[in-house]
Parts: sequence; C-alpha cells; structure tokens
Amino acid sequence: MPDKKELWKNILVGLKENEITRPNLITWFRGSCVKSCEDGVLEVALPRDIFVSWHEKNSRNKIQRIAQGYNPEIARVDFVVDGTLDNESDPRTIDLLGLFPKEDKKPRKMPKISEVKLQGGILSRMLNPNFSLANFVIGPENRLAHACSEAVAHSPGAKYNPLFIYGDVGLGKTHLLHAIGNEIIRTKPALQVAFVSAENFFAEFIDMVRNQKGERFREKWRKADVFIIDDIQFIAGKERTEEVFFHLFNDLFDANKQIIISSDKPPSELNGMSARLVSRFSMGMLADLYFPSLETRVAILQQKAQEIGIVLDVEMLTFIAENVHHSIRELEGVLTQIVARIDIEGVLPNKTILSQIIKRVNKDMVINTNQEEQMTDYAKNIGDVIDKISEFYNISRSAILGANRSREFVVPRQVAMWFCKKYLKLPLQKIGNYFGGRDHTSVMSAIRKVEQNRKLDVGYSRNLTHLRKEMGF
Repeated sequence: MPDKKELWKNILVGLKENEITRPNLITWFRGSCVKSCEDGVLEVALPRDIFVSWHEKNSRNKIQRIAQGYNPEIARVDFVVDGTLDNESDPRTIDLLGLFPKEDKKPRKMPKISEVKLQGGILSRMLNPNFSLANFVIGPENRLAHACSEAVAHSPGAKYNPLFIYGDVGLGKTHLLHAIGNEIIRTKPALQVAFVSAENFFAEFIDMVRNQKGERFREKWRKADVFIIDDIQFIAGKERTEEVFFHLFNDLFDANKQIIISSDKPPSELNGMSARLVSRFSMGMLADLYFPSLETRVAILQQKAQEIGIVLDVEMLTFIAENVHHSIRELEGVLTQIVARIDIEGVLPNKTILSQIIKRVNKDMVINTNQEEQMTDYAKNIGDVIDKISEFYNISRSAILGANRSREFVVPRQVAMWFCKKYLKLPLQKIGNYFGGRDHTSVMSAIRKVEQNRKLDVGYSRNLTHLRKEMGF
C-alpha cells in the first residue's frame, strides 16, 4: 500500500473521477490529509469543523470505496479536525491546484446559426435544453405563470390560448418560454414548436419583403403547431409587421394552434401597439412575473449552485439575496463569479469579496452594511474563534496554532483556548488536538493564565470583552 500522502493523492484523483467536481474538491479538500490508517480505520484530517459535516454527507462512502482498492481491510472512514492544517504550505497536504489544474477547454464548435429548420421552411430559434418546468424555482411571485405554463405544455391549444407572460427583464420569462417548448417536444414530438424573438420576426419579414416574398411569410409560420414569440413589445409601432402578425395570430388561433407571447408589460401598457392586437393579446390568459422575495431568491441560488455542482452556506446565499434587488440574471451573475473564484483560487470568498462581486455585477448596488457586518460576526466553532483572534491581534492562524513561544503568539493562543473552553464548551482534549496536538494539561495551563491576567490587567480584560462581543458571545 502507498504511504499516507500518496494514498490520499490517489484517493483524490479517484474522487475526481467519481463525480466530485473540481470546485468542490478544491474548496472542501483544501488542507486535508490522511492522518492514520490503522485497524481498518482510515482517519482523514480536516482543517476546520465546518468541513466535517460536508464530508460526512458527500464524500465518506466514496473515499471508503476508493481506499479499499488500495487496502481492502479499510472498513471505516473517520474525519477529525486538525487546525494546524489550515496552511497551504503544510507538507502533509496535497497541492490541489497543482493536482487538478484548470482545464484549457477547447472552444466548442457551435453552429453558425442558433436556429433549426422545421417542416415547411420554418426557421425556429433553438430551444435551450437547460430550461425546464422542473428546474424553475416557484414562489408567490411566479406561481401563476408557472402553473399556466404547465397547463399549456400538457394541453397545447386546449386552454389559455393565447398565453401572455409579462414582467421586467431577468425575472424568468425566457426560461418559461423555453421550458414550455421543451416539454411539448418531449411529450408530443409530432408537434412542430416554433420559437422566434419579435426582433427576428421583424427582421425576417423585412428581408422577405425586400426579396418580394412577403406573401410567403405568413404562410410559412401558419404551419407551426405551437408558436412562441419573445419580447412582442419590439414590433409596437411597426405597422406592416403588426399587420402581418395580426393576420398570423388569427390564422393560428382559428386552427386551435397554441400561441405563447412574452412582453415586458401587460397588453394594455404596450405603447404604440395597435388596439386590435392589444385586444387579441388580452383575450387569453395573462400571467405576470414579479421580482422574487428573499426566500425565493435564496431558493433560486441554491438551485443554481446545485446545478453547477457546488455547495454554498445558506448564510452566504442569504447575503447575496439580500443585496441583489433587480433581476434573477444578476443573482446568477454573482454566483458565476463566486464559482470562478473558487475554481481559480480554491477558497470560498469572504464577505468583503462578496460585496466586491455584487458591486461589480451592478455598480449602482448599495450593499446592506448591517447584513454585511452580521454575516460572519458570530463564532460558531473553533475556526471562527481563531479567525476573530487572528484578526484582532493581526497575526496569522498558523502562528496561533503553531509552537512559537514568543509572547506575541503565546497570548493570542491562550486567549483562543480560553474562548473555546468558556463559550464553545469544548472538551480540553479536543481543543488540544486542534491546537497542534497539545495535551489537556497544556490547555488547562493556558486557560488558568487567561483567568489570572483578566483579573490583574484592565487592558487585557477589556480586550477579552471586545472579542466576546465580536464573536457574539
């Protein structure tokens, strides 16, 4: 069997082949190593408490299965926390960025046009297969639109005809249009689904008129069984285009063909649109979309993160959702940049970086500073305590957890141990293990020293009070 470091390297490579994504490997396996492999137990050391719950849920069985390929006697995988591992240069750990370099993806050859030719010469826009009714996150603000979309997808032409979906930019209209088309194609492949943007509809009409083929334009689109048109507001005021669309609408409707329309406004507010088209749009089902609530925004972020293959703390997702107020596309933009940062740097962004990302997506965004401050104010585990003390004394985590006996390091180390015992109520041995494998008597000695100093030194006591408030204790 290979040595511990080589074994762990082989396991990590195996995990990459077993559907744990590179961002998750770099995020959750950073600073990890095999601590021991004895008596059928593979003990994996992790640098922080927060990592343990993720590994117990997502990696334990995979690690055991791969490890058994090197040592069949391994019957169990345990996770332990070793705070001294939170150092990228630790020789016990694996250089994950070196082991899993970012792939230079060859540019995928895309067709020169994003359209598909249907029977009868209909040139339809390609539907995005990533949009489905199942992965559309439902909330009070979009429930009606989603329900209507499902009804139309299951029984096109039977009810809600036309279906007119409206709302501001970036709220999910295009997702629903593609999802309806995809569902109909999946369940009723014999039907011809034509998808076109109003802008392309207009451009194609002008082109055919220029080539003296205008009379064939309407005839062509009449052959669609389901006609989907996005951003209908674009043709408002374009009289000849409105005219041909009015007659096409009537042709499709009279033949019980399903018509689905999207717009940024309800029919009554489409300035410049002819009254007879407004009347046609209003005769069917009108379904509006509003900007989602905080809860729905968090759910959307969770869904998108799951699709990408990363796990983000709810606290982080809530912070993003609290500070993005315009569109779902902005939410997705922030998430994309977070994934890129994880991919490149191998670390989760902190609150400062998150704020910068949000402001980069929308320069006019005003960050909720109260939320920003609260995001990581409360210490929930040893790692949080170390972070707060590291920040307060302006020294590194590795210095606090290390063996240097200089006073500038000893005092913060003792204070950290004291907080872990007094407020986190952790056993002495667990604290000692986290601080580089010290025994419980060393921890007891540090705690006694802090208790003595806080009684004798007013400044020292004031620092403890400040830290306690910072940590939320």
